[in-house]
Amino acid sequence: MFKILLICIAVLTAIAGCGSGVKLPKGVIVKGKVLKGGIPLEAPNRAGGSSQIRVLLFPVNAGPQDQRSEAYDLATESGDFSIVYAGYGVEPGKYKLAVLQFLDPNKDGLEGKFDPENTPMEIDVPSDKVGGTIDVGTIDLDMPPKAIGVK
Repeated sequence: MFKILLICIAVLTAIAGCGSGVKLPKGVIVKGKVLKGGIPLEAPNRAGGSSQIRVLLFPVNAGPQDQRSEAYDLATESGDFSIVYAGYGVEPGKYKLAVLQFLDPNKDGLEGKFDPENTPMEIDVPSDKVGGTIDVGTIDLDMPPKAIGVK
């Protein structure tokens, strides 16, 4: 009987451990709106999935081996985005904000002006907002800010 009890405890312990996976630390959800010339960027075949507006955050000092990978969201038809990174938000720190307008899977309609290598926009995600949300407001790509303010 004692042997069966030990086996049951071992099995229950293994089952409990299997579902836990990697726990990400709580971060900050980053939301805002991206426009160009005062209107949301177009993604003509958004519903079909072949065109999309992607808003990305990636660490300013990220090296090629950096495991803090980019966090992104697909902007809605109104230009709204909310970067939740696996439901936990992004880690506090300094990030570059990139915007890509995929008119098809291989063509950036913004011609790389706001891709990860060229974007002039940076945001500092504050540590006092961990577990909450920050709003970066409306970003118009015709007048992109260098430093994006947090509300």
